[in-house]
Amino acid sequence: MVRTYAAGDHEGALSDLAGWTDSELDREVDAVRDLAKEAGDCAACEARRSLEALPVRAAVLLHTDRDVKIGTPVSSTEEFSPVCGRRVHDRLAERLLDCLPRTPASKDFARRWYLAMILRTHWDLCSGDAGYWARGGARWSPADPELLLARGVAEELNELRRSPVDAERRVLDPTARKPRGKLPDERRVILRQARDSYREVLALAPHVHVARLRLGRVLWRLGRMDEARSALEVVAARPHDSETGVSYLAHLFLGQVEEDEGRLREAVGHYRQALDADPAAHAAGVALSHALFLLGDRAGARDTLERALRAASHRSGDAFWSYRNGDYDRVPAILDELRQEAIR
Repeated sequence: MVRTYAAGDHEGALSDLAGWTDSELDREVDAVRDLAKEAGDCAACEARRSLEALPVRAAVLLHTDRDVKIGTPVSSTEEFSPVCGRRVHDRLAERLLDCLPRTPASKDFARRWYLAMILRTHWDLCSGDAGYWARGGARWSPADPELLLARGVAEELNELRRSPVDAERRVLDPTARKPRGKLPDERRVILRQARDSYREVLALAPHVHVARLRLGRVLWRLGRMDEARSALEVVAARPHDSETGVSYLAHLFLGQVEEDEGRLREAVGHYRQALDADPAAHAAGVALSHALFLLGDRAGARDTLERALRAASHRSGDAFWSYRNGDYDRVPAILDELRQEAIR
C-alpha cells in the first residue's frame, strides 16, 4: 500500500488505507519502530539495510493525507466542526517519523512536516494541538523561529476569532484613555501565550518583523499600550513591503493604539500612512473615516469612506483579513513538496 503511494497513486493507496483497522495499523507501525530501534544499534547491519529500504517518508505522508482528508470539509459550504486533539492517522504518521535516522535530510523533512501540522491549526483554532506539534518539532529542530512563530500565530488566532466584533470594537468617546474593556482571564492567558511565543522568536531572530508586528498587536490587546507602540514603531519605520503588508499593518495597528489612547490626530496620521502603503486597503480607509468622524470632520469622513467602499468593490484582498486567517494556506504547498521528496 505504501509503495503504491510512493509510486504516485495517492488515491489508490488512500482507498486501501481506509480498509485497515486501527489495531492492524498499530501492529504494522510497531514492527517498523522495532526495526528502527534495532537499526539504531548498528551502522551496517541487516536491520539498518532493511529500514533504509522501506519508504518510511511515503508512509508518513500517506497517513498525513488520510488525516487531512478526514479532518477537512469537502467544500466551503459544508457544515463542519473540527475536532481538536490528535487523531489516529496523525499519531501514526508521527510514530513513523520517529523511525527516520537523525540525518540532516531527515531533520529538515521532519521540521517541515511539523510546521505543516502547526499551520493546520490556524484553520481549526486548535492552539493546544499547535503547542504539541511545536514541542515535537523542537525535538528535530531546537529553537526554530519558524515553528515558534507558527505556534504563536495559532495562539493569537484562537483569541482573535473568539469575538471578532469585540476584539476590534471602537468606542465613540475619543477622550477616554484605554477605553477597551477588561478581557476575561481565559483570553488574557491565551494572549500571554502568544506574547511569549513571539518574544521567543525575536530573541532567536530579531529580524523576523512579522513576529514583532504580531507582538505589538497582542500587547495592544493586553492593554500594554506603550510596549505595543514601541514594538509597532520599529516595524513601521521599515521601508514599505507591499507583498507582505507588514508596513501597512504596522501603521494600521499603531492607529488603533493611538485611537484607544484618545490621540485621534496621531491615529489619523498612522491611518493615512497605512493607506500610503496600500492605497486600496479598505480596512485602513474605514479606520481613517471613523477617526475623522470623531474629530468632527464629517465631510472628510464621508469622502474617505466612499473611496474605501469603491476600493473594496474592485478588490477582494486586504492584508488585515489575511492577518486574521493565519498561514493555513501554506499547508498544501509544504505537504506537496514533502510528497515529491518522498517518492523520489
